[in-house]
Amino acid sequence: TADEKHDLVAAVDEAVNTAKNQIAQATSPDEATEATATGEANITAVSDDAKLQAAKNDAVNAIDTAATNAIAAIENNKSLTTAQKDAYKAQITNAATDVKNAINQATNVADVTTAEDAGTANISAVSDTAKLQAAKNDAVSAIDTATTNAITAIENNTSLTAGQKDAYKAQITNAATDAKNDINQATNVADVTTAEDAGAANISAVSDAAKLQAAKNDGIAKLDEAKNTTIAQITESGLS
Repeated sequence: TADEKHDLVAAVDEAVNTAKNQIAQATSPDEATEATATGEANITAVSDDAKLQAAKNDAVNAIDTAATNAIAAIENNKSLTTAQKDAYKAQITNAATDVKNAINQATNVADVTTAEDAGTANISAVSDTAKLQAAKNDAVSAIDTATTNAITAIENNTSLTAGQKDAYKAQITNAATDAKNDINQATNVADVTTAEDAGAANISAVSDAAKLQAAKNDGIAKLDEAKNTTIAQITESGLS
């Protein structure tokens, strides 16, 4: 920054003036040489401090940018609840604060780089966790929708008995519960998708079984009706 440059330039000027005074006061060539070496070392130290401060500034800026981008992505993720957003944003803010403290306490450029890399990784880890949670929320929502639609279809199917409806609805509820458990235990987005697909397939299988049973019931009912009609006609025909 402008203030940092001003202070560091002043430090260089002070180191030079001090060295010149010591050189001027030297009473032997050795003392003059020693004063010169000390002055050069002090100037180098200020230069190193400037490089270290510049590295710290760059690292802090990089962390601020990463944190800002991560928070914006979380805030704009419509698949997360407000509470989840607040929790993840707080984690990112804390991670950024911790790493900036570590950066500012570093005594060399290598430690600055190490602290920055660790902070970037921590922020990225929170972002990944937020994305995983969003995927889980979407998957659970999809399973809930599939469950509701399947149960409604079974409940409205007039070809099923009350007992059959209850049995199929219970199977769907169990399939949904199992799928949601698998979704919530997933450790990556691919596993979430696999669990969702399996759950949707299981719910669909129960729905298909219910439709098949309804078709069977209709077929049996039609045969019984035809049987009864035929028997009635025979009985009423006057045949002896």
